[in-house]
This record gives sequence, structure tokens and C-alpha cells, in this order.
Amino acid sequence: AGYSRVLNEVREAAGIEEPVSLKNITSFGDIFITEEDNSEEELAMKWELVKSATESAVSNLMQMRTQEGNQLKKDLLSRIESIGAALEDIKVITANRGDEVRRRLRDRVLQLIDDENFDQDRLEMEVVIMADKMDITEETVRLKAHLKFFIEAIEQPEPAGRRLNFLTQEINRELNTIGSKANDSEIAHHVVRAKEMLEQIREQVQNVE
Repeated sequence: AGYSRVLNEVREAAGIEEPVSLKNITSFGDIFITEEDNSEEELAMKWELVKSATESAVSNLMQMRTQEGNQLKKDLLSRIESIGAALEDIKVITANRGDEVRRRLRDRVLQLIDDENFDQDRLEMEVVIMADKMDITEETVRLKAHLKFFIEAIEQPEPAGRRLNFLTQEINRELNTIGSKANDSEIAHHVVRAKEMLEQIREQVQNVE
């Protein structure tokens, strides 16, 4: 009312015919006054609301991360088991390919003997080299050990992201060597199968702390 009266007096004194409007009155900055309740009781109540909301959000986040972690663990273990199954198939094939290995060695020996420049020392060396190239025993043993270490790392409560990443690289190295040395289509098939699983594992390991 005070602002309206003053504005009307000014309007009359200035000879302004236009009436005083609400817009004119509200143009004064202090027309509205708000009061803030900063009492300790009010602040304590607000803090309890914030604290409760924060604790609830953190609890939900931890629960969600636990569920995601368990699902990721289950998936990784399943894929590692698939690689282990492929390894067992490779070992069975290797155990049954003795005749094939002997045939290849015999053919190579005959080639060297037929050579007019035949050399006994060279023959022995060639046989050793060829036998070593075809033997994947060491690689299968190391691969099995890496799979075991991978499972152990997943089962441990402490962060294992770096270790899992390292083991993934080692598993890949052994699979590549097995595929290269075996020179066998059946073994190559199982190596490809295992590497497909390993690639999916590698992508998921990036999400492990």
C-alpha cells in the first residue's frame, strides 16, 4: 500500500495520466522479503535427509556392483572352462597322433638318405628339430597352469585386473604356439574355438579392477 500511495502522488505531481500498475510496484527490489530458518534444529533435520539419501544411494550402488561382479565372474569361469575343454580335446588328439608323427619323421629321414650329400649328423639334427617342432607337450602343460591361475585369481577377494590381463596374454601366447607347432587341422579347429572364448574374456577383463 505504501508503494502504491507514493507512486500515485508522484504520478499526480508529474501530471501522468497512466494509472499505477502492478508492474510498477513489483519493480522495487525489496517488495518481497524471504526469511531463512537457519536454526540448528532445521539444519540437523536437513542433514539427516541428505545423509539418509546418500547412504541409500551408496548401498544401492554397492549392491548393483556386487551383482554385476558375480555375473561377470560366472561368465569368465564359464569361458575359461570352455578353453579347458578345448585343451583336453587337443591332448586327446595329440595322444592319438603318434603314428602320424612317426610317418612324417620317416618320410623326412628317407628324403635325407636319398640325398647324394647325405650326412649322418644332419640326419640326427633334422630328426630332433622336427620332433621338437611337433611336440606340444610343454605348451599344453603351461596352458593348463595358466587356466588354473586364472580361476584362482577370480576367486580371490582382492583386485585381480592386472593379473587377469597378464594371464590372458599368456594363454593367448600358448594357444598360438600350439596351433603353429601342431600343424594339424583338428588341433587348429580347437585352437580357434579357444581363441574365440579368449577374445571375449579379454574384453571383459578390461572391466575388472
